[in-house]
Amino acid sequence: FKLLGPRVWIPNLALLAMGVAFAWLTIRISRHVLSPRSLLLPAALFVVVSFATHLDHTHNWYSGLAAVAALAVLMEKRTPARIAAAGAFCGLATCFTQSRGPAAALGLAVFLLWEWRHNHQGRRALLRNETCLLAGFVVPVVAVNAWFVWKAGLDRFLYCTVTFVLKYYPQQATWNTYRAFTEELPSVPPWSALLPYKSWFFLYALIPLIYLLFLARYWCQARRRPQEPWDRLMLVAIFGLFLFLGIAPAPSLIRVA
Repeated sequence: FKLLGPRVWIPNLALLAMGVAFAWLTIRISRHVLSPRSLLLPAALFVVVSFATHLDHTHNWYSGLAAVAALAVLMEKRTPARIAAAGAFCGLATCFTQSRGPAAALGLAVFLLWEWRHNHQGRRALLRNETCLLAGFVVPVVAVNAWFVWKAGLDRFLYCTVTFVLKYYPQQATWNTYRAFTEELPSVPPWSALLPYKSWFFLYALIPLIYLLFLARYWCQARRRPQEPWDRLMLVAIFGLFLFLGIAPAPSLIRVA
């Protein structure tokens, strides 16, 4: 805006770029777990059901994009450099939404622990991977927030970004509590009024049920179908489940989307 002026095409272009980036990252992730004929389905579902729900690029979308980028980095393989990069994306997500970045990083940490046990690796490998994740996470958080901590003081900074959110943010409105999903609950009758709320039904029915269904299927079929990419599927499931836990205290439609 400072360079080009308050032009309406600037946020419109930013929103378009964000949707394209989300779709591209989703396709990149899908390449590692789906057959070619199903490759575009997750991206199409995201654009039509999730992204179209709120065409307003708030911090929720930016932090979500950074989190999805962290997942995409680790889909092919988990090297120290990739793990550190994924941690950095989680740190970047934290700078947009305080809860989403730590939830994403914790999900990756849990997956690394699962992979370590599944592959029977040494403790040194686990310690190295978790350290890379933590280091990558800390760097962008410190780089972005150090100036604010310096100006306001650490106590004031933590009060504004952590304490206030935990103590007072839920008191502001229902959509900041666990009852957030009722704020956009469709009213019936008539039943024709339900059509515009297809996204509401789809998202709340799918999440987090899809993760629980996968874990049940893994428990039953992992040994009988070793050819499946269970490690990558488990990465998606654990990561997605922890992202949901990060918004579970206030599961409004935009956060779930």
